[in-house]
Amino acid sequence: LLAGLVDPRARTFSYAAGGIPPFLIVPKEGAEIRLGETRGLPVGIDPDHIHPAHEVAIEPGATLLLMTDGLLSLLSGPGSQAAAIESLAGHLAARSSGATVMDRLRDLLDDGRRPVADDVTVVCVRLSE
Repeated sequence: LLAGLVDPRARTFSYAAGGIPPFLIVPKEGAEIRLGETRGLPVGIDPDHIHPAHEVAIEPGATLLLMTDGLLSLLSGPGSQAAAIESLAGHLAARSSGATVMDRLRDLLDDGRRPVADDVTVVCVRLSE
């Protein structure tokens, strides 16, 4: 579970998370893709556990990519989430002229050979320049 707030004026994403894959911040160009901190117990495991609040900066033109583990399962099958995240980041880092993050993600998944065994949710938020 993730609860978050994007502040477009401050160019920040404030959030608390538990038991989900890390999110990605995909820069417009040049800089390296950053992984968000989402480690911690899944929500509901320990009723006394407090999920800490975090805040990250989002550069102008960057895209915040939130996803469920179902997306990573499509990319890695029964393999490691870490390998799927690395593969996803590598694909998104490849610059195609005029292609958005969603375009690149759609290209990656559009081969039609992946059986969907889990829910797949993706949210992309791009901050204007």
